[in-house]
Formats: sequence, structure tokens, C-alpha cells
Amino acid sequence: AVARMRGVPSAAVSRVSQRPFLVRPNIVQVSTRRMSRAPAMATENNNAPISDGSDWQSLRRQGEGVINLAVGHPHHDALPNEILARAFQRAAVNLTEDPCSSQSSTETNLGEKIQMSYVARRGDANALRVLAEFLTKAYAQVGVCVHEEEAANVPYEQSDTAQSLLEQSVTPQSLLIVAGASHGLDVACAALTQPGDTVVVETPTYFLASDVFRDRQLNVVAVPGKGLIINKHGDDTKQHHSFDVGLFEAKLRAGGLRPKLVYLVPTHGNPRGGTLPFDDRKRLIKLAREFQFYVVADEVYHLLSWGTGEDAPPKRFVEVERILDREENRGRVLTRGSFSSSFEHEDDPYAEPVGGDGEEKIDSSRVVSLGSFSKILAPGLRVGWIESSPALMDTIANRGFLSSGGCVSPLAFSIVTGVIASGDQRVWLENLRNRYESSASALAKAVRLETKQTKWRLHTTSTKNTPTGGYFAWLTLPETCDMAVFARHAKHGRVAFLPGKRCVAGASDDDVAERDDDDEEADCFLPNAKQTSCERCVRLCFAYLEEADIVEGVERLARAVRAADTM
Repeated sequence: AVARMRGVPSAAVSRVSQRPFLVRPNIVQVSTRRMSRAPAMATENNNAPISDGSDWQSLRRQGEGVINLAVGHPHHDALPNEILARAFQRAAVNLTEDPCSSQSSTETNLGEKIQMSYVARRGDANALRVLAEFLTKAYAQVGVCVHEEEAANVPYEQSDTAQSLLEQSVTPQSLLIVAGASHGLDVACAALTQPGDTVVVETPTYFLASDVFRDRQLNVVAVPGKGLIINKHGDDTKQHHSFDVGLFEAKLRAGGLRPKLVYLVPTHGNPRGGTLPFDDRKRLIKLAREFQFYVVADEVYHLLSWGTGEDAPPKRFVEVERILDREENRGRVLTRGSFSSSFEHEDDPYAEPVGGDGEEKIDSSRVVSLGSFSKILAPGLRVGWIESSPALMDTIANRGFLSSGGCVSPLAFSIVTGVIASGDQRVWLENLRNRYESSASALAKAVRLETKQTKWRLHTTSTKNTPTGGYFAWLTLPETCDMAVFARHAKHGRVAFLPGKRCVAGASDDDVAERDDDDEEADCFLPNAKQTSCERCVRLCFAYLEEADIVEGVERLARAVRAADTM
């Protein structure tokens, strides 16, 4: 293939031809080295690079030997090096093949066309179709799913099963490729807000999201989440540890709060691991339509679900919105035609507007969903997606930098498409679920073994009292624990955690002094500002370490708690 290159001197062709584009076997070997503790980290007085390539900003304050339960990264063995090596090898062959040749390689005929030129704003149309098909099947496998074959040959207007399939479908015209979920959040803010607008978040929330809102000059207002409402017995086991839609609605109807966005991590949330129930999702969308704000659902952990039955997560926000559409339109059903769109035409910045100059589409959609391959493949690829209704997506994708430069990650997205088409992504996702389920179980068991002596509480509502998805668990320390002393002992004991107070953003809810969270529970109260600051809570990540290190890390935390007990 290289010999057929035009305009290249024959000597150069000969030199290149002698160096085939093959991945050397020694670089695809996955390290089997067990990370018994932190991996050769820099100490406080040492600026040496970190050996495993982890993000320096997240690990810079740690010394060698620290067990890191703080950082929300995948373990180095949970990175698909061999899979990506094969994908890059196929890409290299793809780039050098003669497109007119009939002797195309079987390995490169997997649907991945390597994009080295400008690509449409939302992403290559064929690659978006591959992604949409993968997401439709992957989402259907989360919890209790309905298989497409059950709806075969059934008229869609007459089948609840087929209607459900359409409501859970992901379509190419509903997608926009972005450089990870954080970039997707920034794109959504740029499209849907103006400086000075208000965004509502949960207390606690993903602590780095605030940086995005600050960059867009948005005012952040925090609403205490469920599970921060506790009764006089210290019992919060009935709570879902998620966004408090009831409290939020009360503030809306009081007239003082008018947000443009509500941002939340609704499934296996960061930092508490909680999941917003289905009815609360519907209620929030109804409020969004009534009060004209958008719900930005950071759903990066939805596909990392392993709970079933009662522990399975509810439908994702885009599906819930479609269900609500059907219910509010008195039986109007979706058909395959409901998803038809001229998005390939609309994604061309040189094309004339379909509806004519100045004409805007009217759309009641209020949901923007964020997803990312950082959690289900590899963070270094920097590939994610935004999903919304096609009409709302037209607004979101109409960014100047996208019109000028096109899709932000065409080459990386081509690699991801190849991994999907080969079947490797499906297998890898299942491996991740199994790995994280086992790690989460190890953490929960270690916490329970120390509960009697520490009196700490692990927040979970699953039937097995263990996390059922995501990366994180949330631990509340006892009132008798001196937090300053605890922090010193944890540092001396060489164990790292994320303090809960780092996950508090925006203005507090000081105007809400007391309320009943449940009509049947008269002893519920809203904790004071010190309690809602989450200063007695810690976030623990079970994705980054081997199970033996997780157990040892929990034991070190328990020793620090006992040493800080003021009783």
C-alpha cells in the first residue's frame, strides 16, 4: 500500500516499506505487577514524575506507600492496553491501504474509517450510527432489559414492548461527540446559559464541576441532598442519598430561585454513590418544563451498573423524558419515523438552514445527558458524548468552534468506533462491571467489620448494603470524631481520602432552618450549616486499587477514627 503512494520519492518509499506499521508485541503486554501500595509516588519534597502515569494534580500531595482511596481513576490493570493496541494497529493498516483495492484486510473492515481530515460538527455520520447502536444495546443490558427480538413483527402502535424499545433507543441525530463529559458540560453551559445565570447543584456534588460553572460565570446554588436529612436517632436508611427534588420544588414555588440549569449525577452519583429514583426523575423534568430550566444529567456511571431487581438503576433521563412525552400527550406513541432527521444536512455549516433564515424549532425537551468513554474504556482517549432530543441538539451543536473546526475528537472517535465494531468494547465493559462489583464488595465488607468500633456509617440503600455501581462510596464519621485529629492520623497512617467538604459548592441553604422530610416522620430535621458542609463525611473510591489495598486502606482509616475519638 505504501508503494502506491503518489508524489513520494522511490527511495523514501523503500525505506518506509521496510518498516511496516505493526505494534510491537512487547508494548501490548498488560502489567501484572500488583500495586501493593501507592505506585512510586512523589513525596512532598520530591517532584519526580509518577510511574504509572496517573494525573499529577490528583496525587501530588502523597508520599510513597500511601494507599489512595481518594482519586477517582481506574486502576492501571483496568485500562485496555491490549485492546487499544489492536485498534491502533488496525488503524495504521487502514490509513495505508489503497481505498480502491479489492484486497481490503478483514481486520480493517470493521466499520472504523480513520478520520484525518475535518469531520462534521457532531461527528462522522457512520461512526455516530455505530455508537448509537452500541449505546442502545448497552443501556438495555443495565438491570432488567427488554430484548429487541421480543418486539419483532409487532406493530409499534400496538405493542408496549416495542414502544419501550423505541423510548430507550439512542439515535445518531441525538448525539454530539465531545472530548469527555467535562467538555460536554462546558459545551452545554455555553449553549444554554449566559453569564450571571443560576445553576443548581446537589450538596454534596462532583467537586470539579464547579470549575466549569465558574469559567462560564454562572452563579451556583446548592440544595441539600436526601440523606443529609436525618432523624433524632441518626437514622437515614430510608433516604436515597440523591438530589432532593421536593426541597428544590419548595424553593422554586417560594419564588426566590429561578435556575437556568440543574446539574446532577443521577445514577451511582459522585460523591455519594446514590441514585435518583424514577418518580423523582419524572418530577424534576415536569418542573423543568414548568419553570423553564434544563436538566444536565451527568450519567457517566449508568453503564457501570451491576445491581439487578430492586438494585437496578431507573431508566436514564432521556428515556424518562420520552415516557413523560407519551403520557402527557395522551397516548401519542413513538414510531421509527419519530427519529428520522436530516441531521447530516443540518450538521453542515455551509448548508442553508432547513427552515429558512430566522426560523427556530419549537421543542419542549429539557434534558441533556452526558456520557464518556473515560469510565468504560480509557480516560486518555478523551472521547465522550452528549445526548438530547434532535431539536435541542441542533442548539447545543451550533457552537462557533464546532462550525469552524468540526468534530473535536475525530481520530480518537475513529479508534473508539473500531473497538466497538470489533466487539471488544462490549466484552471490556462486562469485565469492568465484574471487577468493580468485586472491589465495591471488598470495601463494603471492610467497612462493616470496623463499624462496631468506629461507629461510622456507610451510605447505601441496596438490598446487599454494598454499592451497586459507579466508583464511589460515602462514609459518615461519628460525632465523637475530632476531624482535625482524624486527618492528622490518616496522614501519618499513609491513607488518602477525599474530604466531604470538598464536595460542597455554591451558596448554602441557610434560609431553610427546619422541615419535615416525610409526613410520617415527625422527628426529621435539616442539619445545621456545619453538618450540611459534609465535614464529617469522606468519599472513598473502590476503582483505583486492588482489593487487598482497599481493605488495608479501610483498616488504616478505622485506626485514625479510633485515635480521634473524643469520648
